[in-house]
Amino acid sequence: MRICLDTDIQQLSDCHPEDWVRNAIEGDSLPAVKLLLEDDVADVNEALGYAIELRRVSIVDFLLDRGADPNIRIYAFVTNFEHSLSPVSYAGYSNDAVLMRVLLDHGLDVEDPDYDLRPIFWAIKYNNLDMARMLIYRGADISPQEYDLDWPLSQAIRFGRREIVQLLLDKGGPLRPSIDSEWLLRLVEDYGDEQVKQLFPHGLLDIPRN
Repeated sequence: MRICLDTDIQQLSDCHPEDWVRNAIEGDSLPAVKLLLEDDVADVNEALGYAIELRRVSIVDFLLDRGADPNIRIYAFVTNFEHSLSPVSYAGYSNDAVLMRVLLDHGLDVEDPDYDLRPIFWAIKYNNLDMARMLIYRGADISPQEYDLDWPLSQAIRFGRREIVQLLLDKGGPLRPSIDSEWLLRLVEDYGDEQVKQLFPHGLLDIPRN
């Protein structure tokens, strides 16, 4: 068996054992990953973590089919601090809609209960309309939480994401009765670009409600 980093060919014994799986995944070699799993050299969950981190979609798909734990956590530096992200959050953080689709097709949760930022935040940040649609279609929560003044609709306004603002308005990203609608309109005035402002021609009447 010959597996080494990148495209170099060496005897497996020339590589450190703990690098075998990562090297195979980094080289996007699904046959090598299969062989390592069959020989019990690799742990399927460890392999899944590497595959998600390296965004090797075909290997992620294979490992989830093989029974890898979809609830693993992936570590990434967000705003200079290391955070533990769900696979779907990591796909959003990586702005990788293809990876996210594979994860969601395997039934992974569209929310990340162990991290403050919802996965849909990344779609808004990167202005990835396809990813935003995908998450909303799969049931992402777009409503504000209690005491939360920064939810998907307000975030999209702040970032000036006109198409995503329109999507959220169409899907009914509601306000709570306790939130002052004028506050949201102030966001539109303060942060929204001209295209975003055009979505609110009637002021308060354009604000969705429960």
